[in-house]
Amino acid sequence: MTNSSPKDITDIISLLSKGEYTPNCATKTHLTHCTGKHDAFKVIEQLDSMSLDESGITLESLESLIKVLCDSNIKLSLSQRSHIIKSHIFFRFKVPTTVIYTIINTLGISPYKAAKPKLSHQFQTPLIQWLIAIVPYAEDNNVFTRSYGVLFHLLEYEYLRENLSQLLAITTRKQHVTEVRVRRLQEVLSKDPGSDGVRTLISLYQEYRPDLVLVHIPKSRHKRLRRGSEEYVEKLRTFRVDKDGAIEGYQGRTPGFGATKGQAISASADFTSSLSLPHAHNIQDAHQLVKKLDKIESPTSFESTLFDPTGLSLLAFVLKGSDVDFLRFDEWMVNSFEELQFMKTSQQKDFLSMIVNYVETTGDLRSSIVEEFLSNEEVVTAMPHLSDYLWDFISRITLENIDYLTIIGPLYSGLLPKMPDEWCSGYLDALTRVLTNCYRSIKTNDEGSKALIDAFQGAIRPIPTKLKSSQLNRKLALSTCRLIHTLQLAPEYVLDVDDVVLPPPLMYTLIFLDDPIVFSSVCAHLNFAKNIIKNGGNSEKVLHFTNLHNSYVVDICNLIWRNKAFDIPRSSTTAFGMTPEFTSSFTSMLPIFDSHTTFKSLFNLHHSPAFASYSADIVRALEDKDTECSTRHEGPLSLSSAQELIDDPDVKWLSISTAEDVRIEVLKELEKIGYVGVSDLLFNHMKSLLGKR
Repeated sequence: MTNSSPKDITDIISLLSKGEYTPNCATKTHLTHCTGKHDAFKVIEQLDSMSLDESGITLESLESLIKVLCDSNIKLSLSQRSHIIKSHIFFRFKVPTTVIYTIINTLGISPYKAAKPKLSHQFQTPLIQWLIAIVPYAEDNNVFTRSYGVLFHLLEYEYLRENLSQLLAITTRKQHVTEVRVRRLQEVLSKDPGSDGVRTLISLYQEYRPDLVLVHIPKSRHKRLRRGSEEYVEKLRTFRVDKDGAIEGYQGRTPGFGATKGQAISASADFTSSLSLPHAHNIQDAHQLVKKLDKIESPTSFESTLFDPTGLSLLAFVLKGSDVDFLRFDEWMVNSFEELQFMKTSQQKDFLSMIVNYVETTGDLRSSIVEEFLSNEEVVTAMPHLSDYLWDFISRITLENIDYLTIIGPLYSGLLPKMPDEWCSGYLDALTRVLTNCYRSIKTNDEGSKALIDAFQGAIRPIPTKLKSSQLNRKLALSTCRLIHTLQLAPEYVLDVDDVVLPPPLMYTLIFLDDPIVFSSVCAHLNFAKNIIKNGGNSEKVLHFTNLHNSYVVDICNLIWRNKAFDIPRSSTTAFGMTPEFTSSFTSMLPIFDSHTTFKSLFNLHHSPAFASYSADIVRALEDKDTECSTRHEGPLSLSSAQELIDDPDVKWLSISTAEDVRIEVLKELEKIGYVGVSDLLFNHMKSLLGKR
């Protein structure tokens, strides 16, 4: 190696943190290709030669070394990391809270496209074992109480479960035992019945709260929990014995196993002290604002910070808060969300209002809100009275945190058929706001576009079933149309043909909802989709969706204009998905008004429930406007009835030459009062209407 050898642990930490070593240079052959870098094995040998188990390391070195070991970019093997922890981390001081938080923050699985990925699974185990070993040496014993909710949540990961169970058992107090946690532990045990750690933890919970744990839990195969590496624990105890006798009281004692109830290493978190809050009306200028903010210290009570009417405490927290402060904030929210179901309704709303205020003020939708509230199916389904808060939080999802949509999207789509109509409309409206904001901000095709499309497709898929079960709820249908309209805001390069061609069940359900706004919205979407399809190419997939789109257009034109309802187009075998045999079965069941009406004309603009009243009003208005008109059409309007009045020499009706022109005037008036989608579809697709707009 050409570089000088490291002289002390500070040099070694510097080498490791800067990556100035080559982990694979294990042989002399490899070393010839590693000019300018230290061999990782040689670096570890240098570390071994420093006898740190006799001299110990400094506080600064511990903080730096833990950061290195928690960095996923550091190319150290599992054995090398474990060796460093067990052989070289000896100290006589209290372990800072920041070190413990650094380790806890590396546990679990990285979010999708995380800026800084977490350690791989195998590297997390020795870190948890080290935490188990140093519990009695924590600078602040409350750190494990404040982190309890986060650590408990990580029990979902099998690779962490046994060691986490040990850590939780050591730090559990009666206040941590809740009905929600008992139920989750039982669910974990049902999935992993061989887990001694989970079985031990449930037994401990049963000692604290026998009223909550009513089932019989088989005893663990181990009489006591192991505290990480027994050899390391004993070496650390021996190293510290002249400095700190606390270890003597800790040996062989785990709460619930030889300890009295309520006895634990950590104490209850103290969030009781309040802040001294400034008054906004006393602030005259920016300089005074800065002085006020400087006087506000890090929060010890998040309630006081979020409830400050001036907003200055929250502003100071956002501007001055450290990573530790925000981790504490997440832990406080996790614990609060776990207790949410057991709060009174007023307490629930007060707490959620505080969090909404934080998100509105800062724009920071914390992952703990998504994981513990938005994606908690039990909370979402059991407390519909809190759904407004769900929609408020979901509406805050942006391209920067679009991964949240991939978490909650499948869950909410699956709940749509089961939940009340009001809940479903609320979710669709919230998703509409998300898609609207994201599509207006999107710059590239890969910038969250797939997540947006997946959320859209997942939401519309169950809508036909839900609309039928809700007796075609109009509010839900309108929310669906608003969601569909968001596609028109998307850049064309993020849309494919299968994104814009709606599935037949949804299309047909909306068309026959008999609502003019919904019908016109569907037509507007077909007009929009035409341009995307035109630029889609000539693949088989494009051809398939083009034919499906064209069948929608032909079916609608036949229905509302050509008086050919349910006629089968030449390029299809069905009309609106129905065969001739099926449509003929109900033909005789529908009433025929007069000699001018047939079954196939019952669904046109002048007869259909969606537009019949508008059509009649427009005809009356045209008659009133025409000064020469001396008679009124009795209705219902049809091509033959209108032509009879026009041709009758004994009456003076409208000054229009043909019945077709009367219908065109009605269509133009419909456009004027807002039904542009219908007029666009007919004027752009009907050859008989070209040039007559």
